[in-house]
Amino acid sequence: MKQKLSAMMAGLVLLLGMAGCAAEDNPANSGLSPQEQSLVGLWYEELEYAGVLEDTGEAFTSVVLAMLVNKDHTGCLYAGAFNEGDYDNPIVVYGGPKETGFTWQLTSSGQLILTATASGESIALSRTRGDGTNDELRHLTNVNGWETESVNGHTVICRGSNVLTSADAEQTAVIKNMVNGESFTLATLNADGMPKQILFLDVNTEGPGEEYSPAIARYLLNKKFDIILTQENFNYNAELTAPFDSAGYRHDIWGGGIDVELALNRLTEGEDMEGIFHIDGLTAFWSPKLQVVREDSVRWTAGYGLFEHGWDTMVRKGFRSYDVTLSGGNHVVVYNMHMDAGSEDDEAKGEDGPDRRARMVQWRQLRDHILAHLDKRPVIVTGDLNSYYERDSICSQVFNVIEQTGRATVGDVWVTLERGGKFPAMVEGPVTNDPGSTTWALKGQTLDKIIYINPTGGPQLKPLSFAVDSATYVRPDGKTPLGDHAPVSAKFRFLPR
Repeated sequence: MKQKLSAMMAGLVLLLGMAGCAAEDNPANSGLSPQEQSLVGLWYEELEYAGVLEDTGEAFTSVVLAMLVNKDHTGCLYAGAFNEGDYDNPIVVYGGPKETGFTWQLTSSGQLILTATASGESIALSRTRGDGTNDELRHLTNVNGWETESVNGHTVICRGSNVLTSADAEQTAVIKNMVNGESFTLATLNADGMPKQILFLDVNTEGPGEEYSPAIARYLLNKKFDIILTQENFNYNAELTAPFDSAGYRHDIWGGGIDVELALNRLTEGEDMEGIFHIDGLTAFWSPKLQVVREDSVRWTAGYGLFEHGWDTMVRKGFRSYDVTLSGGNHVVVYNMHMDAGSEDDEAKGEDGPDRRARMVQWRQLRDHILAHLDKRPVIVTGDLNSYYERDSICSQVFNVIEQTGRATVGDVWVTLERGGKFPAMVEGPVTNDPGSTTWALKGQTLDKIIYINPTGGPQLKPLSFAVDSATYVRPDGKTPLGDHAPVSAKFRFLPR
């Protein structure tokens, strides 16, 4: 059996095993504890698993193994074999209450015990990732009479000496409902929309400006992203927005550009220089098949740098949040933001402490806002976060705090898909982006991130792909970037519970 299959099967078991302690070893059917209630639903894992059917020799490339857990302490296993991506046409589906039923209980030590209704055999699943073993997983399938065999050099799943054959329409519908969860794409991009000059000062002479801002929009449209979150959309909004308007995309209200004359008028009226430009630079664009309502627009309570260190506090940086209704009627909350930037010189010298402290205040402010508004809708956090995991205490002060509430789990698409779920460790001393990088990257990690939060017991987001496109995000000369950040994008599948 492929090692990756075993590892991903462990994920299914762990979803069920990572519950807190129940009050009793043998819970009664009359009611469920909160820990038990969190297990109820449909859990699944999609596996990269190449094999052939035993009787026909037909090949498959993907397996979905699922567990349905009911409130009455019953449940069953399902499995389906597919050609990857063709989830409307399962090659074989099997399992269900009649063939693979079980009863379950959650012990006071946090173990989930499954007992097969047919054979009476039981298995206690581990609580933590480190406790799981492959032998245990093989036992899980064997409890219901499922075995794995090598047939003509391929590993196949079979039932005794007979191949698992196609199930009835109800079983097929269960599997298709899981894997056909609605998919959508999302991209984040710092549009580099600072004006080239302010008064007589050169500010952003190499930026896209009027000439290349339309090219940025056309690039994004050609990628057919469903949701696009932009930052630094300041003085070239008309040029950026026009192609989207022509394509039928919609967008929220533009925050305005850097208007020096208006800022000077505000100064004469007694306004402070901090936040003198009443703009956040944030704009969302979305496909016409979606419905989007902006829920909130919040300014950061802390920042650092007025006439230096990124000029962060001269504009009103912060975040916007949106309720996104996908075409299938599912809801996702999306946060778009721009965090405090650091000075490259300060970072190289390890003297960027004030920027890092300001950023962590912003991270905690974001965390508290998310927790205050968290419901059963999955959440995506994205934007120009100006953060490396090696430099900012995001895991300990944000992600871990959210997860310790028991209300949600947190992941980063880059970490999930490219690092096996392992976040980079904090590093003492200076940390700067890779030399010559055009994407503000540090060993594959960009300052622009896509983070996802799955509520406990609610619908789940499963990341399917991640990309940082610096190769084609270029001007006609084929080498000069369109802006100073590369687009970062992901594809998700929305999985109802």
